[in-house]
Amino acid sequence: MYINEYGDKCSPTIILLAPMMISGKDIYALMSPHFKGEYHIIAPDQGGHGGAGVYISADEELIAITKELADTLRKNRTIDWQKRNSTRAKMRMMIKKLLKKHRYPPEGMDDAVQTVMTQFELWTDNADMEQCK
Repeated sequence: MYINEYGDKCSPTIILLAPMMISGKDIYALMSPHFKGEYHIIAPDQGGHGGAGVYISADEELIAITKELADTLRKNRTIDWQKRNSTRAKMRMMIKKLLKKHRYPPEGMDDAVQTVMTQFELWTDNADMEQCK
């Protein structure tokens, strides 16, 4: 989502919600001549319209996050990563950075990081077991 803003932020705020096939900029152009007085106008662009860029479904975004997480952790894994606190802290920071990049909500961040670390440990243990066969 991209947020278009017009006018003085100290003025009363009006939020313009555009129908599916129109951008926030276009709805502002249509509606602004009808406003009497000064307003702070917020006109968001939905995914796939205006400044919001290409629409990405939640499933596509989850797949992208998962692939990027796996690649990042795989590239940065060291032999003793499970035993070294500094390495584990670095991996937690990489996970947080990636989740922030994909706008993961901050209130669920710690749980998500812990879940990823636990899954990565299981994945590493299973991969180590496969190598022993």
